[in-house]
Amino acid sequence: MFVLVIENTGPTVARNVRIRFNPPLERVGETSRPNWKPIRNSLLLTNGIALMPPGRRMEWFFDLTHERFASTLPMQYTATVEADGPFGAVETLTYKIDMAVYGGINRLGAKTTHDGVKALEELVKATGQLANTLSRSERPLPPPESAEREHGEAPE
Repeated sequence: MFVLVIENTGPTVARNVRIRFNPPLERVGETSRPNWKPIRNSLLLTNGIALMPPGRRMEWFFDLTHERFASTLPMQYTATVEADGPFGAVETLTYKIDMAVYGGINRLGAKTTHDGVKALEELVKATGQLANTLSRSERPLPPPESAEREHGEAPE
């Protein structure tokens, strides 16, 4: 999944943040899903961001990787960021973005809360299956004390 991230990593408040993409941003969903609005018309890109405190991070879903690679949309963009700092305009920043570098590789991402919930659900299912198997066992399991005696261990 591709995510558009905008973050103020500087030590001061950024004001009047303006971001331009060349070519203009396009997402696969804009043509394949009728309820998707063009990202290039979003307020973020048309009006900019009035104020971004230090550490402020904004994330937006951009595209599904497999859909992007199957499309004819651009894989490279140049992002130009202009903003004002506490003493006026800050140096214009230019970022080269190339989504093609993610093609043809398998990537292990960071685990999320969703991954943890999924793992717990699988654990509950496996535990239930184990309990069912044990309850149908012909020979019941001995209590822990008698198991120790069977193996020649003396109780304490």
